[in-house]
Amino acid sequence: MILFIKFLIAHFIGDFLLQTKKTLKNKQEKKLNSKQLYFHVLTHGILTFAITMSTEYWKSICLLVGSH
Repeated sequence: MILFIKFLIAHFIGDFLLQTKKTLKNKQEKKLNSKQLYFHVLTHGILTFAITMSTEYWKSICLLVGSH
């Protein structure tokens, strides 16, 4: 349960606190050609790793990043 809460916090920070409207618009317009999309995915990976502070959950982190 604690891990889920940590992932949720990282997701909230990445999607609502760090993502601007400009970034969101760029991702929607350019889809896979958007550099902002890849930066957003990288941000989620770094945030999730920083909040869990463990390499033990690397598979879960990869799944979260890949689904984003």
